[in-house]
Amino acid sequence: MFAKRQAFRFFTSLLVLLFLTSPGWAQESVRVRKLAIAVMDANIRANPTTQSRIITMVRAGEKMEVLDDLGMWLKVKLHDGTVGYVWGKLVRVEVEKIIGRTSPVTSQKPGIVPPLKPAPARVPSPPVKAKEARFDFSFNFTYALVNPDDFWTWGKSFNSQLEHTEGAWRSYGVDTQLDPALGNLKHLLGGDAEIKVFLHRNIAVGLGFSLLKGSKVQERRLDGELGGVTHYLDVSQTLKSSITAPFLALHFVMPSETADFEVFAGTGYYMGRFSADYDFNSDIYAPYTLSFTDMKKSTLGFLAGIRADIKLQKNMGIFVGGKYTFVKFKDLEGKMTYNSSSITGKIYYYEYLTSLGWMPALLASSTAPAPSPGIREIRPAEFNFSGFNVSVGLFFRF
Repeated sequence: MFAKRQAFRFFTSLLVLLFLTSPGWAQESVRVRKLAIAVMDANIRANPTTQSRIITMVRAGEKMEVLDDLGMWLKVKLHDGTVGYVWGKLVRVEVEKIIGRTSPVTSQKPGIVPPLKPAPARVPSPPVKAKEARFDFSFNFTYALVNPDDFWTWGKSFNSQLEHTEGAWRSYGVDTQLDPALGNLKHLLGGDAEIKVFLHRNIAVGLGFSLLKGSKVQERRLDGELGGVTHYLDVSQTLKSSITAPFLALHFVMPSETADFEVFAGTGYYMGRFSADYDFNSDIYAPYTLSFTDMKKSTLGFLAGIRADIKLQKNMGIFVGGKYTFVKFKDLEGKMTYNSSSITGKIYYYEYLTSLGWMPALLASSTAPAPSPGIREIRPAEFNFSGFNVSVGLFFRF
């Protein structure tokens, strides 16, 4: 009987030991971690700010472990162990569950645990360098406000004669209505196209081409009665300009996640072509026509301005900007036609004395007009195209 009890206890203990040490006794454990998956190429920065240094860059689809959520920024750990910060809008966050087994009891000694088959070693890929824009192509629509005032001289003379004639007719009690005064050519339209090459994240050199054109046609008519007879006075002027310029500019760029801001300065070689036509027709004054054609000149000019690039997609966006150009076309040469005679030479500006006072005028001549009591302020005429330009356009960045 005693032997039977001993045998029963031995087999019972053996069964309990086998049950406790079996794999089925192991407990399951669940661990949760957050993963950030890049939805596009994203910069990893040293601190959670756009002004912070870029450590590396991750490609679209690459996964990172989220260490901390700071709201707009996430602290992440890359597969190679690099820790940094990424802007939250450039990634999507997913939750990953990791399920494992743990056993409270183990009967195996470390020395006799059968070796597991090692997993294939993962070769970490080298960190991706932060990729900067290599070049930038942009084109725009430009509105320019300039002041080529020397070639408004005959318009000023016409205005003086019209006002004088109107005053004479008014003295006879006849009410006349003047059209708007003859003005200067101020508004030009055109555009620029430019390629910028980035030498550094903040510095780029741009090579571009600019085109500006303008035309202004104006007419005035004055009808009135003098001595019981109705008279007329017609004047008109047409000013045209076309300017092309290759230019070179240095850009200092201040980048951010959604927009870039820059200041730039440079120089251009401006090539201009101009024409001016004036007509004076009356039944009480001697009529005449005057025109300046084939006026062209090239000169060095300077430019400086600011620009804001608003990113719409990864490689493109819109921009608005403004610049000031300093350009003067001096020593112009051209052909002047006065009634039926013509002469080719340098264009001079001067003032001459009339019954209405000193009047401005232009003259084409091989030599400068000689000073006299009736002529003053003699100098070479110039087209002054210094002024402000406002631009709106598209840019493509690669």
